Amino acid sequence: MTAHHLRIVDKSSYLNMKDADFSLRRNVPIRRIGMIFVIISFVAVLFAIAFYYKHLEGMAICLAFGIMLYFVAAQLQNLQKMQNATEFMNALFSSALSEGYKFCFVTRKDGVIVYMNRGFQSLFEEFALENSHDVLGWLEASGSSEDVKQNVLNNLNMDRPTNAIVSLHTSDKEHLTAYTLHINPIKRPSGFVLVRGS
Repeated sequence: MTAHHLRIVDKSSYLNMKDADFSLRRNVPIRRIGMIFVIISFVAVLFAIAFYYKHLEGMAICLAFGIMLYFVAAQLQNLQKMQNATEFMNALFSSALSEGYKFCFVTRKDGVIVYMNRGFQSLFEEFALENSHDVLGWLEASGSSEDVKQNVLNNLNMDRPTNAIVSLHTSDKEHLTAYTLHINPIKRPSGFVLVRGS
């Protein structure tokens, strides 16, 4: 699978974006160290072959090793392009989902949150930094009553779009803010729910 198969019509669109919108992932240090190790190993093998073999067999081994190294480098480069394209598409869909809303997140019907956008992370910073995330924990950390928590959980398990009004403490902890949660079940894959707050 290549970046082309992700059906990006204008490939230049994800190469000319503002840094604030999206930034391409750079090669991580481990990958750089790995490539340096491979190159050093390759040069060492070439010297060893040149020293111990002085006939065509040694040249054939060098050629085969060089071709293998080339294909490995080409695959790594293609993987990097596909990763950048995939992350761009994820950022694009995330922005589209939250357009017009203050925050959004995706949860399973059992309440386990599997995705939260930057708006959610900014408003509920302490909760976002925790190791595990679920709707009950979020509502509890935000100061919601038991009735509100049960109402939201019930709405998550409905098979139709619903709304729920909640009053939540954001990261400033100074006052409660009223939000309307727009709860929409996702058809594919099933078992997930999109929640957007306005």
